[in-house]
Amino acid sequence: MRFGKQLFARDQGNYGDYRTRTTLAKKVTGDCSCPSDWWPCKHVHALRETWKISPQSFFDLDQFLAELFDQPKAKLVEAIGQIVRKSPECRQVLGVRGFEDEDEDENENENEEEYWGYR
Repeated sequence: MRFGKQLFARDQGNYGDYRTRTTLAKKVTGDCSCPSDWWPCKHVHALRETWKISPQSFFDLDQFLAELFDQPKAKLVEAIGQIVRKSPECRQVLGVRGFEDEDEDENENENEEEYWGYR
């Protein structure tokens, strides 16, 4: 997936599934949840190389979000209902009472890092 100047991927590795993130910059930056002692690991390099060879294969989150603005409200509400049924943990993001973070402002980046597996 591409979002802004970042690339994200889930990788199936020898020791489980890893979450890999890198930026679209000349300097290699990024994170991976794999147990490699090397940095950047082979997953970061593979993600960058895949982008270089086949950028059209990435889900473009920016484009997808822009297209949502053209959707009717009823269709979006129906989609949100389906999302909540399949992933009840997303209620927190939607502001459902009882599912808030203790302190959302301080934990926003921490939650993203936890979701992507970079703790």
